[in-house]
Amino acid sequence: MATITVTDTRFLQTTEAGELKLKITVGFMQASGSYVVLISSDDSRKEISPDQQGVYTIPLEHQSIISCITVVQDINLSTNNTSVRHNFTDANPDTFTYEREVEHHNDRVIYDIQYILL
Repeated sequence: MATITVTDTRFLQTTEAGELKLKITVGFMQASGSYVVLISSDDSRKEISPDQQGVYTIPLEHQSIISCITVVQDINLSTNNTSVRHNFTDANPDTFTYEREVEHHNDRVIYDIQYILL
């Protein structure tokens, strides 16, 4: 079983004060798990638990980083494609999609994406 890592860093302009909603959607009916952490400008870290499956409420702290790590395992016998979509409310841009095809069934992709809040 092989593991591939996809990394990216994006800037995210928020439009509202208070909190931000993040919805993580995994495509192609693959198995997954996500871990979301808010890294403040003073380098403190706060794990964000989901409100419901795939939906996170993140307190807004400008000049902080949202770290989203999603591990996707290819369990769908009809495709080796994987994807992760991050959809934010009150942010610009508001949607980011990442896709990666694995070579073999049961291979994994780690999507390690960082968002810098402006």
